[in-house]
Amino acid sequence: MRPLFLFAALFFLFACTSAPKHMIEPPEHVKAKIKIATQWVAHAGEKHQRQQSQLPVKVVGDKIYLANTTGALGVMDLHSGKVLWQTDLDERLSAGPGYGNGIIVVANTKAEVVAIKEGSGDQLWRQKVSSEVLAEPLVHEDKVFVQTIDGKLFALAKETGKKIWVDTREIPPLTLRGNSKPLIIKDKLLVGFSSGELVAYDKESGKVLWDVAIAVSSGRTDLERIVDIDGLFAVNGDMVYVASYQGRVAAVSLNEGRLVWSREMSSYTGVAADENLIYVTDEQGFIWGLDINSGATLWRQEKLVDRYLIAPAIVDNVVVVADVGGYVYWLSKEDGDILAQVDLYRLNLQAFYHWGEENLIEKDYGVSTYLSVADNQVLVRNNEGTLAVFSVIQ
Repeated sequence: MRPLFLFAALFFLFACTSAPKHMIEPPEHVKAKIKIATQWVAHAGEKHQRQQSQLPVKVVGDKIYLANTTGALGVMDLHSGKVLWQTDLDERLSAGPGYGNGIIVVANTKAEVVAIKEGSGDQLWRQKVSSEVLAEPLVHEDKVFVQTIDGKLFALAKETGKKIWVDTREIPPLTLRGNSKPLIIKDKLLVGFSSGELVAYDKESGKVLWDVAIAVSSGRTDLERIVDIDGLFAVNGDMVYVASYQGRVAAVSLNEGRLVWSREMSSYTGVAADENLIYVTDEQGFIWGLDINSGATLWRQEKLVDRYLIAPAIVDNVVVVADVGGYVYWLSKEDGDILAQVDLYRLNLQAFYHWGEENLIEKDYGVSTYLSVADNQVLVRNNEGTLAVFSVIQ
């Protein structure tokens, strides 16, 4: 069995550095206005050679759950980065990990959903679904919810994998390669589809409680008619906030599915929200701070255009984003000003470089998967699998 998680940890303050030549140059030198502490960094990588990115990590309590596209599963301690448990499924994975009550759920490239018992690595069940799964399976109480790329939503029994109910949505002939992660709020299961619809289900019966079109397909070509909801949702009180590609950012009432406000904006990464603002990275790389009550623009950060930003995350009193070049940025919630910047390439050199290991500069340190936030820390996993945990020093 190959090594799964090669571990190393560092504790230090990270300063801004110049960009390596093989990567996208930073837009400009950022004079740090806040201090960022790197709590630890570990190599939790290995991906299939044709894979372009890593899978997101799942944080539950003080544990981090990871899956690699090559089939490795692992659990790490949030505070130290210590590997607590690992196993190898020896198969290519397309999504996961989902987690609930000792059960880790992943999906493979053969359109199978697989449940593994944490600690022993025993396979509990394996269920074939209609097509490939690209979004994290959602484990909730006695069910596992899985969305497939052909527009179906499956509710599976957590203990056996048996299909409980299935709903099917018509999808356009051409879509982005991705799906949004299902989300449960109160008694509702929220799912975004490639048709541009946000749908609320009764989580027990699968009954559709409401659906709303966040974007309406239009245009002459299939490419122009892509309106996927592939990004993260944000919930604040009784409102859910969502964005679609070539469509809108919208606020929808959780109870009735009523469209409260919307504005034209294209985003495939999703949104984050706090009590006052909605934060959006659009397809061009603009970062927006929108009024939570109206969607009006309060600020727009323009310095990171064309850097293929992922969805923003909120930690402490700042907004965090990362880009395809391997840079992580901390922004002010007040005006979008860039407060600090970390270069993941330099971070890797400090953590893992051995004399003569020149192939480090050929690796892909860009960030393609969404960030996780836990215990006032942000977790960043780059395309090579390096996992870094950062916090703001107050």
